[in-house]
Amino acid sequence: MWTNDVHAKTELHVNVNMLFALARNPFFARHKAWLLPVILTSTVAYMQSNDWTKKEGVLDRIASEILKSQYQDVFWNVAYLVGGFDHQMAMADKYRLF
Repeated sequence: MWTNDVHAKTELHVNVNMLFALARNPFFARHKAWLLPVILTSTVAYMQSNDWTKKEGVLDRIASEILKSQYQDVFWNVAYLVGGFDHQMAMADKYRLF
């Protein structure tokens, strides 16, 4: 129980720091209406993936890794905002496997 509390406080600290960093970032300020929903849904998927890793089924644990990788959607959307669809596709093709 204690380690869960420490982990939760650490996650909260990291997330609060990220919010303040994003708030000061001019690129994010210009595109927050586009990026915030993507960041939110990616964060929810990542959080849910942690629960799925504890399930007994092999397919559930595989699905947890897919959910966890949804954070990449943030990168692909930034790539689109920076260079359009062709740039987004090039970045996704190049970095999808990481």
